[in-house]
Amino acid sequence: MRGLAELGFSDKHLGLVRDILGKPRGIVLVTGPAGAGKATTLYSALAHLAGSEKNILTVEERVEHQIPTVRQTQIRPETGFTFGTAIRSLLRQAPDVIMISEMRDAETAQLALRAAQSGILVLSALPIPDTSAAVPRLIEMGLEPYLLASGLVGVIGQRLMRAMCADCKAPVTYPPDTLAKAGLAADSGIVFYKGQGCDACGGTGYRGHTGAFEVLVVDETINALIRERADSKRIKQAAVSAGMTTLVADAMTKAIFGRTTIEEALRIASE
Repeated sequence: MRGLAELGFSDKHLGLVRDILGKPRGIVLVTGPAGAGKATTLYSALAHLAGSEKNILTVEERVEHQIPTVRQTQIRPETGFTFGTAIRSLLRQAPDVIMISEMRDAETAQLALRAAQSGILVLSALPIPDTSAAVPRLIEMGLEPYLLASGLVGVIGQRLMRAMCADCKAPVTYPPDTLAKAGLAADSGIVFYKGQGCDACGGTGYRGHTGAFEVLVVDETINALIRERADSKRIKQAAVSAGMTTLVADAMTKAIFGRTTIEEALRIASE
């Protein structure tokens, strides 16, 4: 299990995530498709919060990591112990933080919002493409916009990228058309790197993974858009105007600084 600083967050994103997790109440979501590393981020967030004197409880489909000082619960649908049943039970135990491994249905979403409004910080994952799609999806699940606007505090969007092998990376020249796809000029003066393949990386040029992230903070502008039932496009435009670094921009930055390759960044851009 990794700490927040080991996931690949930029300094800016790491600061935003720590600020969001420092909120006393509200819903914090981690979004991305299957295999994007959402569970890893949730566990890292729990480990970050576990150092405080807070009553932290979880409801999980399957407990993947044991965290000291966190009381973790695994659902058993075959016996009737579902997400809804478990959350109702945990709410009677005066928690400060609840982690729900995935917000997959209307009942879970409604209970999570109720918990957030009662003064609990709720962490959960939502399997959607990016941060701005979270609001329309939650409204589709039956959450009232005016209640959601006061309950949602932040959304972390992410993708997994292969990290470049540090043992065999070397400067590489990309053709102009590849750079154009990345939005870069051929004469930009940026030196790019690529793993050449070695014993350490099994000849692939990659070793391990890092993340591409975007962090949407629910400020007054986003709050107003939620109340208006704005679509994901308007929400994303407002977030970017307020300074949000997108998934694609974060992936490209990591390629420019040699954390990954242009190919991996372009793969994120095409998803």
